[in-house]
Amino acid sequence: MKTKYLFKYTILLLLLASISCEKDDPDTQEPGLISLSQASQEYVLDEDEGTIQFTLAVSLSGQDNPEAFSVEVQSNLILLKQKMDEMEGAVAMPADLYNVLETVEVPDGQQTVDFHLTINRNMLIEKYSHLYDKHLVIAVKLAKPSRYSIDEAHATVAVTINSIDVMPEPQEPEEPVEPEEPEGPEVPAPEPEPEGNLIKGGDFGTGSEQYWTIINGDEDEAYHEDMAMITNGYLKLDYGTDEAGATVMVYQKIELEKDKRYKLTADFSSTGGATNQLFQLIIDYPQPVERVWYDEYRPGWENEILFQYIDNWQPEGLSNKLKGKLQEIAPWVVNIDRPSGEFDAKFSGEGYIILRFGSWNSPGSIIIDNLYLVEM
Repeated sequence: MKTKYLFKYTILLLLLASISCEKDDPDTQEPGLISLSQASQEYVLDEDEGTIQFTLAVSLSGQDNPEAFSVEVQSNLILLKQKMDEMEGAVAMPADLYNVLETVEVPDGQQTVDFHLTINRNMLIEKYSHLYDKHLVIAVKLAKPSRYSIDEAHATVAVTINSIDVMPEPQEPEEPVEPEEPEGPEVPAPEPEPEGNLIKGGDFGTGSEQYWTIINGDEDEAYHEDMAMITNGYLKLDYGTDEAGATVMVYQKIELEKDKRYKLTADFSSTGGATNQLFQLIIDYPQPVERVWYDEYRPGWENEILFQYIDNWQPEGLSNKLKGKLQEIAPWVVNIDRPSGEFDAKFSGEGYIILRFGSWNSPGSIIIDNLYLVEM
């Protein structure tokens, strides 16, 4: 017989002026605005199915006889990072643990539709026992409505769940693994630069510094000059253990032709041991701006951007010692074929290749070398 347990959970709404756990009164909102909220103050833990289920709701205000519409549900890394900074012991929910509708359909004549965000509890216990006693955070937002407008002040929800409430305490501590004590990350063996490389200084050799711009990538964080350095024939991204959290972007201008086929390759290695780190390689057309978080998730981003992404919350991520081709080992890629690194350009003319590294009180360093982009 299936048994369900109800637990109180914390769900945080990002508002312009206040934080509320109640649905907004449609009569007080501007007509034709779409909002996102929690549809219940409880989540359902189903031990038989091995799931944890939250109920969220998309609502339309001020329409007596609304027409059918749809709206996308997207992740929100900016809010995710904000909530992790605010909460001690908070980490991002690994992406393979949860499912949520990508598009919510609201029928004719209906103002509210509930939908579910479901967490795989069995996988959480089996693969992520090291997250016991952590607050797990998921952040989502609404985007791209087919009709009406997004209520930007009420369009984002961050859900946090205390893993102690839904996971058994590990019976035995994991056996400590004695790590090697390398002086630094392993440097990949050099290889000949291919003809027609569209990236200048992609080998990070002597003189390559002139082709790269290095800037602070976050308004609220300190940047220190040793975080990104072109040295000894490679790009080294190193947070250190005694500095405040920071994000850095290393970038240069490139030119592509829309729909033409290209291939991207890079050597990637990391020391492992990271607890709060992310790395992204982004190909996009807006220029990075000093002290501004790069918004790759702007409306329409799925059709405009290319990126490869590694963080320490992924099972094969930066908590491990990694070495190989970036296009083969990056767990999350958008619009780039894995493992070949081939892609079709999404814009014509000038754009940018951006290496973004963020770290928050986390050890571990990364080396990038032999970064090549060639036309197929």
